Amino acid sequence: MIIEDRNFKLKSFSKKDINSKYLKWINNKNLLKYSRNKKKIDYNSALDYLKSHDNKNNLFFKILKKKGNKVIGTFTIYIDKKYKIANLGILIGDQNERGKGFGYKIYKLVINFLFKKKKLNKIIIGTRKDNTQMINICKKLKMKFFFEERKNKKIVQNFYLKNKTSNNSVGIFLGDYGAKNQILAYLNYKKNLNINTIDKYKQSLYKFKKINIFNDLKKLIFVSDYLLIGTGNNIFEKKILKYFHEHKVISCSVIDHFSSIKERFEFKKKLYLTNEIWAFDKIVYERLPKKFDTKKKLKKNYYFNYLKENTVKKNKKYITYFTEPFRKKRGDKYRPDYYSMKYFLDNIKKISKFSKYKIQFKLHPKDSKFYIKKILSNEIKKVKASITNKKLEDVISETKYAFGLTTMALIISSKLKIPTYHCKLPNQNI
Repeated sequence: MIIEDRNFKLKSFSKKDINSKYLKWINNKNLLKYSRNKKKIDYNSALDYLKSHDNKNNLFFKILKKKGNKVIGTFTIYIDKKYKIANLGILIGDQNERGKGFGYKIYKLVINFLFKKKKLNKIIIGTRKDNTQMINICKKLKMKFFFEERKNKKIVQNFYLKNKTSNNSVGIFLGDYGAKNQILAYLNYKKNLNINTIDKYKQSLYKFKKINIFNDLKKLIFVSDYLLIGTGNNIFEKKILKYFHEHKVISCSVIDHFSSIKERFEFKKKLYLTNEIWAFDKIVYERLPKKFDTKKKLKKNYYFNYLKENTVKKNKKYITYFTEPFRKKRGDKYRPDYYSMKYFLDNIKKISKFSKYKIQFKLHPKDSKFYIKKILSNEIKKVKASITNKKLEDVISETKYAFGLTTMALIISSKLKIPTYHCKLPNQNI
């Protein structure tokens, strides 16, 4: 294989190219001070390295300067054919040809070849953080930083460049129920996206065709063009936020609720923010803390549009109370929302316009049917209320009047023009 322009030619490196000049290059400590390899290389180990490229996925070239037909270095390409990604590395070994800007020109030549001829989606270059010359080449190539890791006690930064002709690839971490609904609706609208996720979320994404499941988090990050993570109180997602923060992974988080926003980014009393925060509702967006030193975006609410299209039903026979699982305060017998639910059940049938409708509790995904029945059994029996775990869209479609306490479901029901009541009692400090 040959890659060339008017100044340079890259030809497949062969056994005969393992000569004294090449061995001198790869044993030069100054030339390889940023390399992971610190061992002395002899002919046999150089030959073993060459043999490791005896497949179509790993390519090893010698670099020739056309003027004088002079070998000035080597170039390595590692290709992941499944995901169409290449990882590149260069060595300008000839001391007389260093510092002339050849590295940038050769990288540009190879990248254009891989995008146009090999139809790859993405190019990756990893380099040590203290290798300012290589980092400047990445920036000049308009590559984007996306991931940092520690190798052999040194910090390595990874940069990528995406082929303009390839579809966007997004890594998904769904988070709690509300954020999950927002992300799934967003994905459903952005139909050209390739979706990368982990096995934990596979069941939630069964409707989507272009899905890649990963067990290796680092691999998922490398394959994705951007990463989207739902937020809530789930420890698993908080650990992901911590991982992203520690590795400086470029990522976006989704906030679906107007309460406890700071707590969603806290793990073991430390704050782990993403590069961007997306809100799909203006009320939520306006509540984002100004102290958060990160980009904030108000996105179109695709989930609300989905609900609007799928909740049209004339026979609305229920008054629905949407639960929200508040934390029980120390020393209290009940959760704060218990008093609102009890007041609702004690008084709802006393109002004539509500008397002809059935009563149901729509459980928050984190709420417990057993708990609601336990604390409100007598009140539930009096009004013959039912408790449901059905999907929000199914419940909304049969709801005539909506009740609840500080829950996002009330904002959704009010936007859908369902008469909505916030059951905050005068003495409740919520």
